[in-house]
Amino acid sequence: MLSLIVSEILRGKSLGRALTLEQCRGLKLSGNGVDLGGGRGEASYFRYFEQNEPVDVVHTDLEPSEGVEQMDLSRPFPLKTNSKDFLLLMNVLEHLYDYKSCLSECHRVLNEDGRLIGVVPFLQKVHPSPDDHFRYTESTLNRIFREVGFHRTKIAPLGYGPFTAAASQVAPILKLRILIVILALFTIGLDKLMSRIFSDHPRVRPDHFPLAYFFVAEK
Repeated sequence: MLSLIVSEILRGKSLGRALTLEQCRGLKLSGNGVDLGGGRGEASYFRYFEQNEPVDVVHTDLEPSEGVEQMDLSRPFPLKTNSKDFLLLMNVLEHLYDYKSCLSECHRVLNEDGRLIGVVPFLQKVHPSPDDHFRYTESTLNRIFREVGFHRTKIAPLGYGPFTAAASQVAPILKLRILIVILALFTIGLDKLMSRIFSDHPRVRPDHFPLAYFFVAEK
């Protein structure tokens, strides 16, 4: 995992993004699906998803561009019911004010046993694109997915603890990527050490300081 984090930070990714990519590694995509709000198919997560067979992915965004279909996720999707094997919702849900409508539409268009794969930030800066509305906890995500009809949901908090969370806020100030790598590795090591020493203390528990939550919801 640490080698991936180092390589992705050197590519210019944040620690939160690097941890997201680690979750994507080995996660299999098959059949046909839609990358909701992901823009052109150049997102880094496609480097890590397992695709052992031809996969048909439609790329969408709020504004159309070459190779990208326009889709407003706050409105009913122009997709047939039970027509997709998977949907990707990567760092998008926090930008939607009517998030429940979007998730209900995701549930509608997925096939039986279809999967909704995504991530939402938590301890990350506000990033309007064009708006940034929400930060979700694990219990909130579980409740939302259950209310719109998903029966099986796995949610993974991404982070190591308070020191790594603090470092992720400071890292954008540093200009040299190697310094960000050193900071990340040092704070990850410190958080792991503190977790061993104070294993039952809530102030150092990794799941209490997530940079983001990664989720897989199955219909």
